[in-house]
Amino acid sequence: MPRDDPIVEEERRAHTATDLIRMRLERLQQNIQKPAPIPARRAELKPPRPPPEFVRNVVGSSAAAGSAEYHIYRINRKKEQNRLDYIAKVAEKEELDEEYRAHKREVERIEAERTAKKRAKRMRRREAAKRRKTVRNVPYSVWNL
Repeated sequence: MPRDDPIVEEERRAHTATDLIRMRLERLQQNIQKPAPIPARRAELKPPRPPPEFVRNVVGSSAAAGSAEYHIYRINRKKEQNRLDYIAKVAEKEELDEEYRAHKREVERIEAERTAKKRAKRMRRREAAKRRKTVRNVPYSVWNL
């Protein structure tokens, strides 16, 4: 029974990861003009799924809890832990981003100060050169007064 996609069929015949990469490279080299597929980057922090609108398995305070209640509790605990981990990672990322932005602002401020200082020094040198030039252009007779 043939499959719909021949590429998937061909890739299933690969025995090792090296064979799979070799097959993909050969396929790319068959048509050089066609651009190579570049997969999109995955989101670094994927938010957890929102809680359901209606909770069916509400754990009550009955004394005769069934054996499945523990597994439901365990799943709920894992979901909550994943949610808390996500919140902590987002907070850490924001903190690192803010730290980076503050460092970048500090570096830019220092560079601006250095640039202003060097600009002022250049302007002073230009003014001094202009003054020397005007003094040189004064006739000799003025010096002997």
